[in-house]
Amino acid sequence: MPPTFPFVQFTVKFQQLARTLKEGIAALSLSARRGEAAGPRDLSTLNGLIERLSAEQFRPFSDHIIRPLPQYDARHGRALWPTLSAYVAADASVSATAEALGIHANSVRNRLSRIAELTGLDPHSLEDQISLVLAVRDSSSFARR
Repeated sequence: MPPTFPFVQFTVKFQQLARTLKEGIAALSLSARRGEAAGPRDLSTLNGLIERLSAEQFRPFSDHIIRPLPQYDARHGRALWPTLSAYVAADASVSATAEALGIHANSVRNRLSRIAELTGLDPHSLEDQISLVLAVRDSSSFARR
């Protein structure tokens, strides 16, 4: 009969308990933000993943991406930040963004090019879109935490 190590079993159970508690806290926080119950399936989404990060952990990522846009807008009288926000809200549709802002689609494309230059992220690349979406959402969601 192989030897047993009760302390090792206790440690494993304690680690499982700690993970379960973290998931419960993340679900509670997500529920509070959404105003409705959140469960395990909600935690297996991108928002659920991000919800597990503290504002202190996520803020440098978001600030690095977003900070240049309002600064540029203020210096040059442009609207890059509202354009990016509208683009994210429109699920990366140039035509829907143009319609929402009441401008021509080419104006949106030009602004997106400038956003790419300032942030180093291509709004047309899926990976970069994810970063931009997270940063835009962070600008409002983490402020409410």
